[in-house]
Amino acid sequence: MRDARSAGAGERRVVPPAARRRAALWSLAGGTVLTAAATAVMITGTVPLAATGAAGRPPAGGEPTSTALSPVPTADGRTGPGPWRDPLTTAEIERAQQLALAEDTDLRTASENVERERGRPQYLGTDLAESPPSVGGVWERKVVVRFYDYRDDTLTHKTVDLLTQKVESSRTVRGVQPPPTREEAREAAALLLGDPLGDGLRQDFARATGGELTRVEQLQVTGWTYEPRGIQRGPLRACGAERCVQVSTRVPDGPRINADNYVINLSDRSVHRLRAKSGGLSS
Repeated sequence: MRDARSAGAGERRVVPPAARRRAALWSLAGGTVLTAAATAVMITGTVPLAATGAAGRPPAGGEPTSTALSPVPTADGRTGPGPWRDPLTTAEIERAQQLALAEDTDLRTASENVERERGRPQYLGTDLAESPPSVGGVWERKVVVRFYDYRDDTLTHKTVDLLTQKVESSRTVRGVQPPPTREEAREAAALLLGDPLGDGLRQDFARATGGELTRVEQLQVTGWTYEPRGIQRGPLRACGAERCVQVSTRVPDGPRINADNYVINLSDRSVHRLRAKSGGLSS
């Protein structure tokens, strides 16, 4: 950056205060301020899943449509869509999904989501990749897109560069079970409700509301991954390799209905009870 004192005769350039502050920040030898600033921005960079649109339903085929993400010069001359840790926009999340699936024919056409829809891998989320800004004054904008394939219980991570519009890397693993999405949690509750083991859930709902529980839409549902402990026997021994979750249900604007004693295997769509008693109502 050229200082006003080095400008030609009769030319005076005023450096914006914001640009001077950024230049000073990048030049700090100890890196303390830079680390603190990056940490502060990372804290605000979390994006709720609700912002990603319909979870589990990325584009089912074809080439990705164009989304404008051309580099835009920043105040101090750098290029890019903004600071590298800015929260992802809805457009960026959708574009990342499109790019992640564009060249993966198998995932795009043969995979299955939690509802067993073919050609629709279960979308789990998109997060900013842990990469610093590149040297040379160009911002990087890389994200990691995660999909789960219920066809073979595999988890795929794809690192996408939103500036170059390319997939940089792809990794598929087994035996890794991230927290379920809201869609997966609701599907688990629906399986519990449709199973004979769900009688206790229906009875508790009737005691709490005086009405009949017939649809999962009548409940507020959250879910978490079931993690087997110790030596597992019986059907739950598959959990970990297969996608097993537990759910917590609540009457809207009412009490919580304890369903913690049940494990739902979303991979084989079976319901299991951990203990004999289902619990009851709790506030």
